[in-house]
Amino acid sequence: MDTFIVGTIITSYLSWNEFQKQLDDHSAWDAAKSLWAPADGRIVSNSAFNKITGKANVPDYRGVFLRCNNVIDPANTAIIPYNQGDPDGTRNRDSYQADVFQNHAHTFENWVQYADGGHGFVGGGFGSNSGAGANPIGSSAAGGNETRPKNYAVYYYIRIN
Repeated sequence: MDTFIVGTIITSYLSWNEFQKQLDDHSAWDAAKSLWAPADGRIVSNSAFNKITGKANVPDYRGVFLRCNNVIDPANTAIIPYNQGDPDGTRNRDSYQADVFQNHAHTFENWVQYADGGHGFVGGGFGSNSGAGANPIGSSAAGGNETRPKNYAVYYYIRIN
């Protein structure tokens, strides 16, 4: 793993303890000596990562998806513009975006409430009545407590020395 430079982020199936054992790093974790750190926001103020980036902490990538910036090399203007990138444009590295739904609305037009022949049954349905009695309504709330694609949990580690 010596071919990775400081700031490299890798994804691993291994927990932090399993990862350290594979590195043969049986000593206590030390930001000045350890090669890798979990990307969990921990302090690494005495590491090469801090000297290069000026950041005293590694990024905290727990529970979030990583997203590549729209522009990687601003000096290379020959690259075809990427049209599927971040709609917020080019952001600073390690800038966070909170959860958000794309702006949209749901409305059903021409909802008509009716009674069924005096039998006390009241229901509703879509009708062609666009005049009196037409009541636009919205949809009911549905879904979980976040918007997300299918995913598996993994660990992120960042090279700090």
